Amino acid sequence: MSLHNTLAGIAIACACTTLVACKSGYNRIYEDNNPEDEDSPGCNSAPINENIADKAQVVFELIADITCTVISGYTLSGQSLGNGNEIQETGNAFRSYQSLVEDLADDYDKRIAVISIDYEKSQQYDLDTLKDANLALEKHSNMGGIVSVTWTPINPWTASDGSVENQLAASDDTDITILYGDETALEGDALAAFNEFDEQLGIVIGALKDLDDKKVPVLFAPFPQMNTTEYWYGPTPPSQDESSDTSANSVTTESEFKALWSHVADELAKENLTHLLWVYAPRTGLESERKTATWGYPGASDVDIVAGISYSNEVSILDYASYTNLDKPLGMTRLAPQAADGTFTNTNYIVELQGKYKHIAYWIADHDTQTNNADTLRSIKNNLSAKELLEDSRTATVETINEKEWLKEN
Repeated sequence: MSLHNTLAGIAIACACTTLVACKSGYNRIYEDNNPEDEDSPGCNSAPINENIADKAQVVFELIADITCTVISGYTLSGQSLGNGNEIQETGNAFRSYQSLVEDLADDYDKRIAVISIDYEKSQQYDLDTLKDANLALEKHSNMGGIVSVTWTPINPWTASDGSVENQLAASDDTDITILYGDETALEGDALAAFNEFDEQLGIVIGALKDLDDKKVPVLFAPFPQMNTTEYWYGPTPPSQDESSDTSANSVTTESEFKALWSHVADELAKENLTHLLWVYAPRTGLESERKTATWGYPGASDVDIVAGISYSNEVSILDYASYTNLDKPLGMTRLAPQAADGTFTNTNYIVELQGKYKHIAYWIADHDTQTNNADTLRSIKNNLSAKELLEDSRTATVETINEKEWLKEN
């Protein structure tokens, strides 16, 4: 080791001794250090990829530092921008970057810190379409913002069947073990489902590689709400017994889901992506509609961040204790009101997060949806007190990130 590196290491160690209790991977000193509790979750965490790029490392460290209260008094604001390249549709008042982020920035000089899209969910998108969406994600990242991508794949057993109304739900022949099994042993519908999922995954990998090539750090949350019965990759409905033979082909056990997660992780690992952070995004809510928050949790070695999903008019996170017990940096992949009529008071987010849920580093509000009946309005822009929320000193925006130099690389 050179004398310069030795002295630098001593200087950092001394600074940590006098100012903060350093955690693994942390070697930056913020002007507003204020660790409130050495036992906070995430304090000793590091990215699971040892070869993580510096740009992604500092994003991870920022989220970990807020969770650990090394940085206190702030929560990163976030906004979902729909699916596929809806983010780029400037005429889309319900989901575009222009409408839900740029317009607020123009009005209040405050740009939401975290933006998120889903790479599928409403339909299957080709790679060119997702690359178009990536341009908006790259733009936001280059401004100093943070990017999140969820992947809610359509059921590969019904994807090509236009008569199926809900293509996210399980079908009678759903068996996720087929998707990571031996392709050569498959035939008929099973082989078709395998090929369908393999194609879906290939497109997502291509889109994530495109962001990686652009050096855009990504909070990647595959299979969100995996602990609910709503999606085809989720658990057995509570009314059924996982050991029962009555609907064996539609039963997904926890170990099977974990194997599916591992399969996706293994396929992505082949691309050597260095800007990817893995996010576990379970649903909180009524127990009759879901398993526990840790159902399907792949394990500490396979997850960087735990960021749940909750819809509550009271900004309630019922599984907060379960999240903190996993000892990972924390966020909320989605946090939004159940009400969808534009009457939610946005400042409730920061009041509750800074009060009851101080270890949550970021939250992502839901997007809006245009329907034939009443429009669904859950975005920050189209609910009450957006200005007051963004101007609250506790709400971290892109401007906050840049002013504090939180994402400055070492």
